[in-house]
Amino acid sequence: MVSSDEALKIMKAAKWKDAPNSLKTLLKDIRNDVLSKDKCTLNWHIAGKPQTLINRSKILNSLDEFKENVNKGYITGYTALGPHTWFNEWRYIFQLSVEKQHEICIEMSKWLGGGWELRGCFGIPPGGFLGWHTNANALMPRMYFVWNDSDTSQFYVDTDKGIKVIKESKGWRRNVFVPPAWHAGRTDGFRFSMGFRPSARWTYMNKDGLKYLLKGTILFSDAPDGSCCKNDDCQAVNDYRINDKRYKLNMIDLEPLIDKKLLKKVKIKDIAYINFNCSQIFCECCGNERVNNASSEYPIVLVKGMNNFNKKYLSLGGKHRILQRIHKDKKDIECFVLNEKKVFKLLKEF
Repeated sequence: MVSSDEALKIMKAAKWKDAPNSLKTLLKDIRNDVLSKDKCTLNWHIAGKPQTLINRSKILNSLDEFKENVNKGYITGYTALGPHTWFNEWRYIFQLSVEKQHEICIEMSKWLGGGWELRGCFGIPPGGFLGWHTNANALMPRMYFVWNDSDTSQFYVDTDKGIKVIKESKGWRRNVFVPPAWHAGRTDGFRFSMGFRPSARWTYMNKDGLKYLLKGTILFSDAPDGSCCKNDDCQAVNDYRINDKRYKLNMIDLEPLIDKKLLKKVKIKDIAYINFNCSQIFCECCGNERVNNASSEYPIVLVKGMNNFNKKYLSLGGKHRILQRIHKDKKDIECFVLNEKKVFKLLKEF
């Protein structure tokens, strides 16, 4: 994978007008699907709560307060999602199939070289916004292709010289930023975007006839990605620190450990995963859309031990695939079971 500086140089030189027609067609087709509203073929969900709309200006003018609350540990600053920041956005999140992601990333690679990972497909409706966050849980420079139906969109980036306001014109454009950096956005029209970052390999693999997913970053912290049902009587605890220390794991780093000899069926009751101890089997982060659309043909990745819940295994991602099995009244799931010591060597403290 290219270095951060090399990736940034490539992204800054990559203008929308210079993108190959094959890539433009793929992105335009997805945009048109999104704009078809009730006829949209993609799985999607709304991120945020309706009451946030009336507080949009207040939220976007509260960067200093966000930073202070992160420093105090009240909220996580790396993402606009999560158990503490549901009030920080109002937008649509669209789920693309693994095969479609792969098709797009191949076109990116043909154009710019190297490997690429799709980091999300989003739509912000009129009056919507994405509040302040840093993307500190998923580093490397980020490039977004953005389409606006009007000239009302604004993208904000916190810099050493203050908040930089980027006014986005109607049509397609390319935005680049380097995490961790505080940024936000708003629109009074409709804003469509798809984000990319460099990747060492495709986020789904074929090796020795096996298929497996290695996507994103896993946080071993007391406030990991995902939020539970928020019921008053819910006893869910999400503390995945190791000896009171926080770590992160880039899933792509596990690739050398994957071996068909490690593939086995494991009982779900023996697995710790995000919100496994929630009072309901409903995914709050996506309204079960990602559960229904989970790529069940890909085994999940487990590590022996490495959790505070006396479970035999810890799931490294794969929550939606596990919930899909539970919804189908299945008691086990196919997994790669990795060695704890080998995985621990790959963790980075943060």
